[in-house]
Amino acid sequence: MFTSKNCSRYATDLDAFSSDDDLFIIRETVEEYVYGFPYHLPDGTISRPLTWPEEGRFDNRGEALWVDDSFMGNALALDLGMLTGEQEHVLEAAR
Repeated sequence: MFTSKNCSRYATDLDAFSSDDDLFIIRETVEEYVYGFPYHLPDGTISRPLTWPEEGRFDNRGEALWVDDSFMGNALALDLGMLTGEQEHVLEAAR
């Protein structure tokens, strides 16, 4: 079981986010915007459609990875797993 006490880096950082309100916001954000993001590659990686609206091309030209999406989404999923001890969030972030 993962807990914030298992990893010294998180022992102090995540203790500040232990209120029920903060945990609710983190969980809702992960569920809605990380796991619920509308575009994912077949392996589950968050992606975005390639379009060029400024050129009038709204059709999907392919898929692109945005590093900030992956970095921020995975970090928040990891935090959720470390706070709650729910291993599936940690494994999802590591995938």
